Amino acid sequence: SLHFKAEAIDALHHDQPTSAIRTFFTAFHHFNEKDATQILKSAVKSGDPIAIFEFTEHRWYRYCFDLIIPFHVLGGFLTTRPHSLKQLATSPALALMIFWDSLVSNIRTYSTKELQQMTAALPDNDYVWETGQVKAGLRFYKLTYLIGYRK
Repeated sequence: SLHFKAEAIDALHHDQPTSAIRTFFTAFHHFNEKDATQILKSAVKSGDPIAIFEFTEHRWYRYCFDLIIPFHVLGGFLTTRPHSLKQLATSPALALMIFWDSLVSNIRTYSTKELQQMTAALPDNDYVWETGQVKAGLRFYKLTYLIGYRK
């Protein structure tokens, strides 16, 4: 059975075993390389398995898709009823914020090669690291993953 802990855990500095899988869903790119490596070290030191999944991707075609986001958001406004003056005023700003967030997230996302370099620099501690990509969503979308666990 699955359980969760309601309290926050500092992934950077939590070296005690938790008997849990540390998971990051489209969030790992928010950490700079130093902090990202520290998160991985912390998991190794505690012996906890870790699973990282990124839907964003540092590839040129993802940036092209980012360009249509504002039009998609504005199109959603046009097909939603009823319209309000507040919606009309905030839709362009919302479209630009979502575009910017997606663009920056794609730029910051670690490649499989970068993830492999991070894990190669970690102490062994009988850890196995798996990294790769699988198809997700649209044909050209890929989900990048990094999974680490004790042998």
